[in-house]
Amino acid sequence: MARSRSASSDRPTAFPLSIIRNEKPVSPAHPDGARCLQLETAMGAAIECFEGAEAVCVPRDRLALVKTTADLLRIWSDAYELREDLRMVAADPEVARLQEIELDPRFFGNVDDLRLRFPQGAPSLTGCRRFAVSGDHRFGPDISVVGQVALNNESEHPVEIEAGSILGDAD
Repeated sequence: MARSRSASSDRPTAFPLSIIRNEKPVSPAHPDGARCLQLETAMGAAIECFEGAEAVCVPRDRLALVKTTADLLRIWSDAYELREDLRMVAADPEVARLQEIELDPRFFGNVDDLRLRFPQGAPSLTGCRRFAVSGDHRFGPDISVVGQVALNNESEHPVEIEAGSILGDAD
């Protein structure tokens, strides 16, 4: 790996990468609370530090991107399979490409929220096209989501989805 060295010593110095400023809540559980700055660099930008370096395009089906709790719910479900080589792969790549999952960030904003509302695991999503949840819902075990499902709860109390429920319609 190429490292630059400072003129005054033999110690390696850092790559000259731009600093990215991200403002975030101190506690994800309280998004309107105190804020902090996360300073980071994009290691992908380091490619410019190497003469002759080239980028390689990796197809999306080679990875299971998890940036939100909706993404995490998808790979926790049966919509993804763990292969022998330890890759998470869509059970049906075409379904995965078209599938939409939207979870209310007030109630599903972090992993602890997701676990609290799906304590027995994720629902079956293999037959799901769209799953949108607004408001507080708690899900029992063995739930199946089929087709397009939108759940809405405007009350202060969670809606309990009973074990074994099939949400949606196969048509």
